[in-house]
Amino acid sequence: MKNSKKIALGIAFALVVFAGCTSEEEKTQAVTEQVEKTDETQKESTVDKISKATTDTVDDVTKKAQEVSKNIQESAQPIIEQASQKINQTEETISNTTQDLKDQATQAVSPVIKKVKEAVVATPDGSKLYAKCISCHGQNGEKVALGKSKIIQGWDENQIYTSLKGYQDGTYGGAMQGVMKAQVSNMSDTELQALAKYITSL
Repeated sequence: MKNSKKIALGIAFALVVFAGCTSEEEKTQAVTEQVEKTDETQKESTVDKISKATTDTVDDVTKKAQEVSKNIQESAQPIIEQASQKINQTEETISNTTQDLKDQATQAVSPVIKKVKEAVVATPDGSKLYAKCISCHGQNGEKVALGKSKIIQGWDENQIYTSLKGYQDGTYGGAMQGVMKAQVSNMSDTELQALAKYITSL
């Protein structure tokens, strides 16, 4: 509406100028200039409108985008907090379960470890038991003790154990029975087995 008024005023101005002009060429020139000015004004007005409309649209889109972003953040916050709580609960459960498994494993293994320790402690050292036999039988059981016994090197474990047990209860041995009975009389059955095993390894 405003543009129409501007165009009408422009044409009216052109007619006034036209009327005051002396030559045909001047009249034409005056009208042309007025039309050009009117066109230029109209172009500038159109560009301003487009520019303003574009700016308004961008501002409107930006505003809406910010609102959407805010809504998304507000909607997502409870979900994030819930997920965080579940993660913390899961970590705590895993930690507790791991500790429970450790405790159960310790309880299950403890009796076995105890028995092994008891067995190690209860098992006599055959090499220490043999130490008092070395002077008569030799370092590796290769001697004839006091010139009367058999060489025990190479005997199997059962043969040695049976002989030692026989010396202890008086059912085995000839000339060496008295000497050997004194050596083994205070030994336990476990010690006799350990000594027999060691002598076999010589």
